[in-house]
Formats: sequence, structure tokens, C-alpha cells
Amino acid sequence: RHASADLVDAVVKQFPGELEQIIDTLPADKRPTILLHHGDEEKGIPTVWLLGWSKDDGTDIHDHRNSEVGINVLRGTVEEKIYVCGDECKFSPRNAAYYAGDKGIEVHSNSRDLRAGSSMGLNSPYIHEVFGTAGKGEKKDITVHAYFPPLLNMTYYKHDAKNSRLIFDGEWAEGVETSEEDKKKKAAAAAAAKDAA
Repeated sequence: RHASADLVDAVVKQFPGELEQIIDTLPADKRPTILLHHGDEEKGIPTVWLLGWSKDDGTDIHDHRNSEVGINVLRGTVEEKIYVCGDECKFSPRNAAYYAGDKGIEVHSNSRDLRAGSSMGLNSPYIHEVFGTAGKGEKKDITVHAYFPPLLNMTYYKHDAKNSRLIFDGEWAEGVETSEEDKKKKAAAAAAAKDAA
């Protein structure tokens, strides 16, 4: 267990009612993603996010580059799918997928449910996606995430046509806005991949 998991446990224990209230007062039709702290590597402070989830909410397949993550489930249950790749991407899944092009990287996956009161940590590098389980009309699942070093970059992946390999699908960088055109291209590519599956 590492420090990011301990930090999210401490935040949740100190402010459980306040964190739930923040999520519960937001519009029900939008997935809450609230940055609690940007982080400061020099001071040893991680990036901290408060996230709300429902059954229709999930992330894209992604990594957090060199940041480890600690996740605490404050309320409900979230499902995490972890993708494990072999020696070809042992040190940098992003570089392996980027340079592999359409060939992609071979992965194996497993899933687990993270329930209220549980916490976990993942060391870098790793690839995963997370989904909520709360049904329509139910209160959203709530998680608190801490990343250290502070989260500045992520890599996105998508499944190949056979669903057996992951292909590089773009990047996110803190403070860099994604253009509407890029968002539309990504949505079209995701729809095409879903249709092909």
C-alpha cells in the first residue's frame, strides 16, 4: 500500500458528509468531476479529484503515465477493469502503443468491484477504466482519487477490431484544451469501433 491510498483514506475520513453533499447538490444529468487540488510535486502534494458515477458513467481506457493512484470509494460501488500488458510495454505502455500503431499492444484484463469503504492503490505504469453502478434515480457512487507525482498527462487507448489488443487513441495534458473537432473525431472513432465489435 502506498501514500496516495493513505491520503484518500484520510480525506474521506475527515470530510465524508461534505464530499457527499458536493456531489449530491450537482445536476443529476452530468457526471461530477471536481478537482480538489492540482498537486505540487516539490511539496509532495498529490493531485486530488472527487468523482461521481452512475451506471451510464465511465472513463475511456487510459493510463496516468508516471503517476501512482490511490482510490477510495466513499459511497456505492464502482467497477474497475485493469489491462495488463507484457514485456513490450513494461516501462511505458504509452510509448509501446504509440510506436506499435495499428498493431497495438497485447493485453490481458481483469475486473474488480470496489465497494464503499474500500480503497486501493495502483503503481505506475498501469492501464485501466472505471465504471459506476448506481441506477437511474439512485444517489451517485462517489470516489476520491489522489495521484502522485501530480497528474499532468494521460494516454487514451481503444480496442482493436478483434478486442484483443489496445491501440493508442490520444493524449490529455493538464491545461491543454481539446478542440471540438478532436472531440468529434474521438466520438466518431469510438462509435465505429463499437459498431465493428
